[in-house]
Amino acid sequence: MELPRVFKFVGIPILIGGAIVFFYCAILLINRGRGTPAPFDPPSEFVVLGPYRYVRNPMMIGGLGADLAVSLILSSLSGILFTLLLSLLVHLFIIRVEEPGLQQRFGQPYFEYKKKVPRWIPKIK
Repeated sequence: MELPRVFKFVGIPILIGGAIVFFYCAILLINRGRGTPAPFDPPSEFVVLGPYRYVRNPMMIGGLGADLAVSLILSSLSGILFTLLLSLLVHLFIIRVEEPGLQQRFGQPYFEYKKKVPRWIPKIK
């Protein structure tokens, strides 16, 4: 089943925005966090700059947004369903693996950050 043509045009700005957020976050983790986004070389410094001030997982939001955008551009309903499944798996990974690891590595500052900054959806003031 092919999606309406308008979704192709909606996907383009989502792809650009998602890619910008993803790469900006990666650069922040490398330059300020003194590590990489990769699990084998994680940041050694706690980063709360840029998009990380508003949500705890902006890099994942950017990546999943870009993934969704590609599915929209290609008019792929199966791609959209895959992105939804991937989003669920990423969410479970973050809750069960990433957040406990960050809590262990950064302690109280991360605990306070979790209380103030939402995981996925920014607070509108």
